[in-house]
Amino acid sequence: MSDEVFQVTDNFPQVLDYLRRLQRRVSDLTPAMRQVAGVLLDIPEQAFRDEADPTTGDAWHPYAGQDDPNSYLNRPRDKGGRGGEQHPMLQYSGHLAASFQSGYDASSAWAGTNVVYAAPLNEDRPIVGFNDEHAGDVLDILETHLLKAT
Repeated sequence: MSDEVFQVTDNFPQVLDYLRRLQRRVSDLTPAMRQVAGVLLDIPEQAFRDEADPTTGDAWHPYAGQDDPNSYLNRPRDKGGRGGEQHPMLQYSGHLAASFQSGYDASSAWAGTNVVYAAPLNEDRPIVGFNDEHAGDVLDILETHLLKAT
């Protein structure tokens, strides 16, 4: 799908362990993976909404020229209707925020973007990440599906 996919690996072994146990009991995890993909897709959406790092919750650094009257943020509207007002961070055109997609199959789920400038932006203003709350959401989904399978 893209180069900007984040994976749950060694940082959250309890999630991987639960996935392995669930996979032994259930041959098709598609329903659970569909829900997990939704959790993963919500991570960048929440980051854009909160303008904050999805892992730590820390606010993004402000734009360098945000208060500068000559900044592109404060220019008159152009022919495309852009400019002349403050836009949410990283959403001048809305292209990046709208580019995130998710997917799943019988044994995995993912979310990411194919926008090439997402990776460098993710360093100063993180868009993707995974924290204990996300892990808890995934574990709840997996537990629900495991209980249905037993």
